[in-house]
Amino acid sequence: MERRYVPGLVLVVIGGVLLLARQQLLSGDLSVLVIGTVFLIAYAFTGHPGLLVPGGILTGLGAGIAARDRVAEGGATVLLGLGAGFLLIYFAGWARGGRRPGSWWPVIPGGILIAIGLLQVARAEGALTTLASWWPILLILIGIWLIARPRPVQ
Repeated sequence: MERRYVPGLVLVVIGGVLLLARQQLLSGDLSVLVIGTVFLIAYAFTGHPGLLVPGGILTGLGAGIAARDRVAEGGATVLLGLGAGFLLIYFAGWARGGRRPGSWWPVIPGGILIAIGLLQVARAEGALTTLASWWPILLILIGIWLIARPRPVQ
């Protein structure tokens, strides 16, 4: 896909999502997630980093908003999702090769947002319960690192 088509495609998809939301065929909770996913798909086709940043942020935020009503500590899911969106920017750029591993700026806001979200969950549930229920996140992060890490040249 040529880069000159991307802005038009993004506007068409965003307009379509907003139209579906206005007609109540798509919930508002999912519209942010869908728009973010469109940006990520456009990034996958073009490799343009200007699409990765809004794609990661909107996808993470949309996932947090969509999960907000489905868990007990809903406010923390928005922070956790947004933090995960920033980390997605780092890992997606790294995996594609568009960004070198030294470009770690998204890790700072992502880490801060995730830490605040986890503190909110810990405060609401108690620290031991939180650790027992959220420890798989550590496995996920290690797995992402193993997938995305640079391979030695042989």
